[in-house]
Amino acid sequence: REIDRGGDFVVAVASDAPDAVPIFAAINSTAANTRRRRLDVVAFVGAAAAGDLERLVEDHLRREGATLDLRVSVCRGLDDQLQLRPAMRALQMLGNSTRVKRKELLSPFNFAAFYLPHVLAHAARILYLDTDVVVRGDVDELARMDLGGKPAAAVEDCSQVLRKYIDFPLAEAYRA
Repeated sequence: REIDRGGDFVVAVASDAPDAVPIFAAINSTAANTRRRRLDVVAFVGAAAAGDLERLVEDHLRREGATLDLRVSVCRGLDDQLQLRPAMRALQMLGNSTRVKRKELLSPFNFAAFYLPHVLAHAARILYLDTDVVVRGDVDELARMDLGGKPAAAVEDCSQVLRKYIDFPLAEAYRA
């Protein structure tokens, strides 16, 4: 399906898991807890889950009616396009390494947060959600949050340190 180019705020999910239910759970919990009148969701999924996710969304829209203008774009085929990128080819080579313990983390979908600003360049703000979340608050608060001129915000996972993934001095150099 074509991505709706009109939304200023887009919720994005990405997964190559064959089961569409967790992906739908993230979308459904987001929609159920927002005060927004319109919610644009883009789901980048592998071919195995795409058809099931489309059916789940269509069934949900039929059952729930028009309380929310929920627009879900299910995008498939991204994995094929990403495999052509040099960084992704390097990840494929790591898949053969005995040093990598969790090979599922080498999936191009695991790096969605990094390429979404390029793929969804029309959006003024993108909220990326992992597909293993259940949203319990209103994402409209995040849509309206003042980032103080910063390009991104993130929740610091207590088990992870952001500076392990982000070169903050380099980011500051770009701001200067």
